[in-house]
Amino acid sequence: MFDLKQILLCISAGMIVILSSCAPDPVFRLQSDDENADDHNSVMQNGMEYLISDLDQSGAVLAYYRHIGDRIVMDLEVFNYSDEVVRFAPSDVHYVARSRDFKQNANGELEWFQHVIEEGSAIDPEKTMLDIDMAASREEAQERTALLLDGISATLDLASDISDAGNLTRNELRKRENRRIRDAIYRTERRDYYYQNIASLNNQRTYWETRSLRTTDLLPDESVAGEISIPLIENATEYEVIIHIGGEKHRFRYLQREYKP
Repeated sequence: MFDLKQILLCISAGMIVILSSCAPDPVFRLQSDDENADDHNSVMQNGMEYLISDLDQSGAVLAYYRHIGDRIVMDLEVFNYSDEVVRFAPSDVHYVARSRDFKQNANGELEWFQHVIEEGSAIDPEKTMLDIDMAASREEAQERTALLLDGISATLDLASDISDAGNLTRNELRKRENRRIRDAIYRTERRDYYYQNIASLNNQRTYWETRSLRTTDLLPDESVAGEISIPLIENATEYEVIIHIGGEKHRFRYLQREYKP
């Protein structure tokens, strides 16, 4: 028999599991860091702030769009003001994620200390599309294998029907019919799952193919625009985004805010 203490402990543990499993994920937003940013102009359009950076040979316009899953999506347009062809690629977008901690300095006074958590380049659309294509190929191979096994199973069932004709009891016939109904339901669910996965992969590929900014050769006075994505670092409080165009660097700074529902 359980005593009252054990029952209360079980109830408490169950409540902790329920509460922790139902906790909503935090929501993140980026906001331009006006105090530390370079001398940028900015324009608001449909709720998005476009930061404008112009240098001698190039220009860049960057706007935060939203956090999606494990990435941060931004709108970017780059301009070539030089007299030469400039190749621009997503790898020319560099990010530095930093965190700030309130600590004591050498004099025992409290002040903000900043350190780099992670740095790297924007997500490569070409590699992402390759990963998607390989995932689709694996899905198709698994479906072909499943169809082959379905054919073998159907052949064995037919052979079993012929050999067992007139020899099965009513109960055995009912069990065989129920098994085949379950197999048919499983095949239908598997096929639906396959089509859903393929459709999802195709949609993902279409996004990276058409909306993301991809490697482009810019002629003089040309520009290119598209979306770029950088990884979400949840404990980062600041992002610096550096756009390399030709030999020039355009720097943008954002503060990351975390909201807990």
